Amino acid sequence: MLLKHRLISFGECHFKTDVYIPDVRNNVIRPLPAISKRIEMQTTLYIVLAFAMGLIMSIYLPMNSSVTKYVGSSIAANVIFFIVALLTSTLIFLLSGRWDTINHLKDVPAFLYLAGFVSAFVVLAVGVCLAQGAIAAANLVLARDQLAHELGLAADLQLESSGRLKIRFDPEVTVIPGERIQLRLVHATRPGLDQDLVFDNHQLHSLEAELQLPGPGRWNLYLQTEDWRLTGSLQYPQKQQARLLPNYVVPDVTQAIAPNI
Repeated sequence: MLLKHRLISFGECHFKTDVYIPDVRNNVIRPLPAISKRIEMQTTLYIVLAFAMGLIMSIYLPMNSSVTKYVGSSIAANVIFFIVALLTSTLIFLLSGRWDTINHLKDVPAFLYLAGFVSAFVVLAVGVCLAQGAIAAANLVLARDQLAHELGLAADLQLESSGRLKIRFDPEVTVIPGERIQLRLVHATRPGLDQDLVFDNHQLHSLEAELQLPGPGRWNLYLQTEDWRLTGSLQYPQKQQARLLPNYVVPDVTQAIAPNI
């Protein structure tokens, strides 16, 4: 019996698709079910692996950026990751039992080893960009908290039984920068309940709006503009008021410059 097929090559892997056998009785060519089913399973596997790689990269890159924040260098962070990858790959190789394959490394063309350099630079570049972005975002938040502290900004938030929300800045506050002031109410465990309110800043010490919190629990509060930020928390409905303050701790300069004894 004559089999007709197409041969598809991918690197050193070859597999047949669209395999057909002649049906002499009906004068037609029919696909071979077993082969077709195997091809469908391979296609599904490739799609699953592609999604898995995307998931792994979305987890790996932020982890690399987080390591950078601890060690203070994106290059050092990548060195750590590559060392762990080397040790893990070595362990998998030793457990595989195919130690004889290492003898074939001498048959690999030298230029193919450049792939390792390329992957290192790609990961390094992405890691540097993510780390710099995370550091810039952290510095921006810190600068907003610091400005709120330097201006002496502080306020009290009150939820009234009538569904009215009131925010009162302290009498000592003299300057409230920004054209618009945003109040973000972030539920600690249910993001779908988060609320956002925007107030026009008329340099008044009082902000009011209608608000009904959609659920109980801990609410994290952020009263902010592009330049400053106050934070607080509210355990609703047990409490109806909260204190909003800058999330800033003044550095202890004397301790920082004191010599080690």
